[in-house]
Amino acid sequence: MPPYKAILSLAIPNIVNQLANVIYNLADTFYIGQLGNSSMVAALAVTTSVVIILTAISNLFCVGSCAVIAAALGSKDRKKAEDIALLTPIMSLITGAAVTVLVLAFRRQIALYSGASDTSIVYTMDYQFWVLGLNAVPILCSTALGAGMRGYGYAVWTTSRANCITSLSP
Repeated sequence: MPPYKAILSLAIPNIVNQLANVIYNLADTFYIGQLGNSSMVAALAVTTSVVIILTAISNLFCVGSCAVIAAALGSKDRKKAEDIALLTPIMSLITGAAVTVLVLAFRRQIALYSGASDTSIVYTMDYQFWVLGLNAVPILCSTALGAGMRGYGYAVWTTSRANCITSLSP
């Protein structure tokens, strides 16, 4: 396909994905803001910065593995592409487990280094438990699996974060 069509077919799903994330964050902030506790809103803001780091790590696996798989397939090295496609979810699982352990073990320190105050530290630690501690593995693994699909060329329309595959084509 012409380059501009290829770019649009990849850019539009990512734009939609980013808009969905922004709407989710706005809804989350609005809901927590309705509780009338500014320390809870502060905890949300502080935790969001750490979630962005987790998103960057997941994108590292996603973009890197997708590019290597596509390059290997382009050079007819199917074995290398299969190895990367297998290794990426395994590495994502290991990294997600490590992030989970780190978050659960060092929630207080992470909260303090990310900017939590004395009044918001309890809420920040609680929010980190639910958002980061329990979701690091699913976030990283879903991104890695979606990258493998895109690298192999099977995913016509996927989003980089949610990996919602709407149709497949060989």
